Amino acid sequence: MTTVDVKAGRMAGERILVVDDNLLNLKLATVLLVRAGYRVDGAASANEAIAQLEREPPQLIILDLRLPEIGGLELARTWKQDPRFCGIPIIAMTASGLRADEEDARLAGCEHYMAKPFVLAELLEQVARCLNGTCDVCARARTRRATTTA
Repeated sequence: MTTVDVKAGRMAGERILVVDDNLLNLKLATVLLVRAGYRVDGAASANEAIAQLEREPPQLIILDLRLPEIGGLELARTWKQDPRFCGIPIIAMTASGLRADEEDARLAGCEHYMAKPFVLAELLEQVARCLNGTCDVCARARTRRATTTA
């Protein structure tokens, strides 16, 4: 595994939206990301996530796939079809860890997938790559956004 300096190449004001109905997971991810220097908005439900996204779009979304009212896959598909949000990279997460879940996440438009429980260093590394321009998949997502909003 390559070590990534999460402070390197940072733009001021990078915002991450973390969506997870498990409040312990939500708090853990939020604390970890805030300590790494990111600005984090948390949402414990799909409706909260939708409101947060409408209010202030982030540079990255970390999305639990298993949400009670509207599933994470449905949210991802909806956001990827919206020109305002289609270029925001999404890291999908779920506790099931099934290969089919990873494929479903990619088909829904998620750029990355991580199984829970996640390794803290791996999450920070993936987030850093998504935000500092070293992830080709996330760069393509941002390009999609630029071409749909132009």
